[in-house]
Amino acid sequence: MKKLSALLVMLALTLSCFSPFALAEDAATVTFWLDDMTDARMAMVEKIIASFEASHPNIKVDFTGLPEDASDKLMLAFEAGTAPDILNITSKNIATYIENGYVSDLTELYAQKGNDAILSSAIESACAYDRENSRLYYLPSGCNFFCLWARSDWFEEMGLSMPVTWDEFFADVEALTEKDAGRYGIALRGGKGAATNLEMLMYSYSGITHYFTEEGVCTVNDPKHVDFVDRYLSLYNVCSGEGDINFGWSQLAGAFQTGVAAIIQHNTGSADAHYDAFNGDLSKFAALPFPKSVEGTRVMQSLSWDGFAINETAKDKEAAWEFLYFLCAGEGAAIYTENIGLVPCVNELLTSEDSYVQSPDKPWMQTAAEVITSPDTLFYDCPTYMPSYSGVLSNEIDPMVQQAMAGEISAQELLDYWAETMTAMYAEEGK
Repeated sequence: MKKLSALLVMLALTLSCFSPFALAEDAATVTFWLDDMTDARMAMVEKIIASFEASHPNIKVDFTGLPEDASDKLMLAFEAGTAPDILNITSKNIATYIENGYVSDLTELYAQKGNDAILSSAIESACAYDRENSRLYYLPSGCNFFCLWARSDWFEEMGLSMPVTWDEFFADVEALTEKDAGRYGIALRGGKGAATNLEMLMYSYSGITHYFTEEGVCTVNDPKHVDFVDRYLSLYNVCSGEGDINFGWSQLAGAFQTGVAAIIQHNTGSADAHYDAFNGDLSKFAALPFPKSVEGTRVMQSLSWDGFAINETAKDKEAAWEFLYFLCAGEGAAIYTENIGLVPCVNELLTSEDSYVQSPDKPWMQTAAEVITSPDTLFYDCPTYMPSYSGVLSNEIDPMVQQAMAGEISAQELLDYWAETMTAMYAEEGK
């Protein structure tokens, strides 16, 4: 009986060597936080982690899902030395994290992978946040592609083609407006986010690709921008509703989805909401690239790629890197970006016929992929790398856009103040 017991013990030990749990005691643990979590997103992250741990039995991922924005919580955790090994990155926080030395330099680690998995422009965009050395401090995962959402059924009813130039855009907005019927050619964003959205459109119109001149002077008040803003904001309460002056995203979506507005500006992140509102009828709505500039080029804001970084104080950076790469460039990338609704930056996902990006059920993804990967698309260098940039637009410029819509100040006055403010900021933060 004793011999049998001994044999069973030896057999159990032998079998454990082949078990994926054999390394559990020696496994590295990687801590990972992600905010704005819902039940669906929790299930999505658990799927990614399960897939990763199955192929990396020597690494365990300890995940914490947070129900809301965790920016403040993360800053406190960094200061207390309790921040996670892997954290999500946006354009609003990466410059601060780099400046404070909170995140690891990933340049060499990514170079060892061959530098071909992720779209090169996405890597360049991520490196731009390191103003001194252009080092890579986070891996991009995906972005929300900014576009015009159009009621394609209205265009068809009116016999109109989708606008390719800005002149066609303004003509279409006027033609689609039937004020007596409560239908407008466009809904304008006058509330929170007004300045950010207006900036994208004016650079798309002008074709200018540099936010600052070589001398550090902001180009926001270029004459082409003044002409555009004057023309665009004059649509307010003529080809748009009177309430637009206070519209944020939710009001724009409501106007578009309930048959009040033919065109709104947003991004591909709202696709699912439109899809649900129109009961999956893809003939009723479409994502359009911004029209071509007066120079004949297509210009977009430099894409703000969300992604993930490694805490500089992570105990096992090798293990953290394995999970980070899996999440952003490996098998986890497709799961994450599709579920979040982001346009991926992984080359294979953007171009493969088998990718969800090319699905006929998601034509907006195809539009985004075509524009992002086109060699003819130009990007202006939006200064999201300046820590104060977003706050100034929100706190100072947004209210001035409302003033311009109301006719209290001119487009020239709005853009002159905007340019002067950014030029001063660039002298302090941009270099």
